[in-house]
Amino acid sequence: MDTCVGSFGGYPQDIPVAGDRTGDGIHKIGVFRQGHWYYDANGNGIWNGCSVDACVDSFGGAAIDIPFAK
Repeated sequence: MDTCVGSFGGYPQDIPVAGDRTGDGIHKIGVFRQGHWYYDANGNGIWNGCSVDACVDSFGGAAIDIPFAK
């Protein structure tokens, strides 16, 4: 099943990231912004803020690092 996602928020310099961070088999959207990660934890495609979705500070590295997945 495909999903069309509206605006998740973000700025032109944000790097989009997607992944199954909860282990439920469903990939959710997020952005990497200047060393911080913002994830759509509840999977509704809308940014609900850090109290509902996930905001994660950098876990090492510098704000200019670029995330990747293998």
